[in-house]
This record gives sequence, C-alpha cells and structure tokens, in this order.
Amino acid sequence: MGKKLTMQGSLDFAGPEVVFDILFGNDEFMRRYHKKINSDPHAEASSWSKDQEREVKYVASTEVPKVMKKLIGESFPVTEVQTFHKSGDSYTIRCIPTVDSPSGDLFSTEAETVLAPDASGGCAITSNVTIEYRGVWFNGPIETFMEAKARTGFEQWLTLAKLFCQEKLAVMNAEEIDDNDEGFFDAEEALFDNTSSVAPSDSVTPMNRIISRFKAAFSTSTDIDAFAPANSNNRRASANDIEQLTTKVLKVEDDLSCARLAWERKQLALRGHVEQLNTKLLKMEEDLALVRLSWEKQQGVAFKRRQSAVVGASLAAGFAAGVAVGYLYLRAKRQQ
Repeated sequence: MGKKLTMQGSLDFAGPEVVFDILFGNDEFMRRYHKKINSDPHAEASSWSKDQEREVKYVASTEVPKVMKKLIGESFPVTEVQTFHKSGDSYTIRCIPTVDSPSGDLFSTEAETVLAPDASGGCAITSNVTIEYRGVWFNGPIETFMEAKARTGFEQWLTLAKLFCQEKLAVMNAEEIDDNDEGFFDAEEALFDNTSSVAPSDSVTPMNRIISRFKAAFSTSTDIDAFAPANSNNRRASANDIEQLTTKVLKVEDDLSCARLAWERKQLALRGHVEQLNTKLLKMEEDLALVRLSWEKQQGVAFKRRQSAVVGASLAAGFAAGVAVGYLYLRAKRQQ
C-alpha cells in the first residue's frame, strides 16, 4: 500500500507564476540544488517539451542503513520524469524518479508539488509524496526511513528555494549589476533572462520584503536596518550582508536536519534490532516445534514397538499352552 505524506510551506514574497519561472523555468535551480544536496555537479535536465514534460538526471547520495545499502548502494543514478500543468493561477508539478540499480524496482516514489496563490499574495507550496517499498523483509523500517528522508528533503528543498528566489528577485530589481556582485550571485551560473522577471511596485520591492523577513526573524532592528539600501550605490553591499546572514541561517538549518537525521537513524537501527530479535524468536519457535514433532514421532515408534512385542509374547504364550495341552491329551490317550 505504501505511505502518503503531505508537507507544506510558503514563499510570501512572490506569486506562483514567478516562483515557477524561477525554480522550474530552466535547469539552473535544479543544478544548484543537486550540487548542494547530492554533491553532484553534473546534474542535467532537458528542456520542457510541447507536452510540458522534461527529464532530469542526477546521482543521489545518501547515508542509508546496511539493509538498504546492500540493495541500492550509497550513491545511485536517478532518472526523474517531470510534468506540469497550469490551472488558473496554480501550477502542479509531478515528479516520478526511477533508481538505476539492480534492486531499484523495489522502491517507488512519486511527488506532486502544487504552487498556489495564498491570501497574502505569496505562493503556498504543498508537496504530496507517495512512498512504497515492495520487498519481502523489513518493509516497515525501510518505509519509515524513506519517510524521514522525504520530509528532510522537502525542508532542504524549501530552504534552498527561498534563498534562490530571493537571490533572483534581487537580481531582477537591481539598478546596476557588475562583476563586483559575484560575492552574492554565483558567477558560474547564468542569470535569468529579464523576460522572466516581474516588475515590483514602487513602494514594496522584493529586497524590502527580504529585509522585513529578517527583521521579523531576528528582531534586531538596529543591525538589520543597516542592511536596508538607501540608494543604488549601497545595494550591492547590503546584498552581500544579506547573503552572509542567509548562509548562516541555512547552516543552522542544515545542522538541525543532520541532528534529526542522526536521531532518526538511531530509531531506525533500534527498530532493525527489534526486527532481528523477532526473527530469531520465530526461528527458535520453529526449531522447538520441529524438535517436539520429532520427539512425538519417536515416542510413537517406541509405543508401536512395545505393542508389537506384547502381542508377539501373547501369541507365543498361547502357542506354548496349546502345545502343552495337546501333549497331555495324547499322553492320556495312550495310557487308556
């Protein structure tokens, strides 16, 4: 049957159309994501076809329990088919990955991500994930591990998506961009075409929204106010400061994710030990049942032997008595 998970998040500084264009319009975010999470700098994605479908290829690396490591290894190539459709102002992206390993068909994962407008004008993100392990043994622990990885993966994806969208929106609305901006924007990645940008209002820009979010998160008005760009000359400096701050936030979230993953691995290991103990107990019960059955068979054979001996002795005694009576009868006849 598998498990169905629902995870939610939001980006309150951009609508669904802008978020879709930034995250899925081309392969830039996908390549940066897999380089960061899977340490795969060679991830690639085809262009969207007329049927709104593309293929993504990457190598996934993860720390897995020994039972899963034997099945798929520590790293494995993945081919992911992505499709999307637009309904009104909402976008639905469906992802079906296929693990390229001898036992890859035992694992089934399907994700559907919905980008929808929320009440504040931002983008509500809902991810519905279905996971299933079709093996014979350890289904429960393996599906539990897959669930933990799915939840951790969504949190990591959401964090990187927020930072990437903030970065791109800042680029779109910057008045001047030169080589000095490479400290904040990755020089190795191609910047988005201006055709995918959305012009902000004069009063509220994405940069101001970013600063407001950091004010609310850290409650340090004096320090954060220094980040607010008063004009175009200090915009790049403030962007670098914001990047440093967001990098620290991402590092903290990564540490928390690693700590939770370590705890989940311990729980998974404990469940694995319980499964092993249950298996050993079942084996012992089977062995005892076989011993009991063998003993009962031996007792049955011994009883039959004793029964046969008693019958044989009775027959022998009857035969001897008959011979004795016959002898006495013949002797009496002769004396007459």
